[in-house]
Amino acid sequence: MEPTFYATVIGTLVGLLGTLLVVRQNEIALLKKESRDQKEMDQRLHIAQADFDARLATVNAEQKNKFKLAALDKRMNKHQEAYTLWIELYHSFHSPQAIEIARRCEDWWFNNCLYLEEKPRASFKKALFHVGSYQGYTKEMKEQFWPTIENVGREITEAVDLAFLAEGMETKRIQAPENSSKNTPQ
Repeated sequence: MEPTFYATVIGTLVGLLGTLLVVRQNEIALLKKESRDQKEMDQRLHIAQADFDARLATVNAEQKNKFKLAALDKRMNKHQEAYTLWIELYHSFHSPQAIEIARRCEDWWFNNCLYLEEKPRASFKKALFHVGSYQGYTKEMKEQFWPTIENVGREITEAVDLAFLAEGMETKRIQAPENSSKNTPQ
């Protein structure tokens, strides 16, 4: 075999390898570009998703506020009713009428409790629970549970964002009696 044959074969192989190398470099460049494009698309998608989430949260907050505002008048009235009933219960706590008033409060609570914020709803119910047993409580138990009963009014007032009233609220403070047979407020 002649050297020109080898030179031709080698030249052809070098040419082929050069072409394959160029094609491969083009494929790698294309893959890199596609990878950059994919990363860019992922970033855009991430930004769009974050923007969508933010807008959705805003819309949800606005809707929630609209629903709260729609029920605000009724909720305010129910908080006022709860406060009025609590005052009546609070001032009659040591009287024989306390159980009757507590029953009326409980009936009201079952019909209206969902209009109250969570804190006053729970404290109002706790106060009603203690009315029935209060006369049988020991002095220590009365002292333990009395703050729970006293705080209902403050929690109702604060729940309707009238904290300025709660801070200045002065109710006649009734002391837990030492003798459970006392039936009048002190």
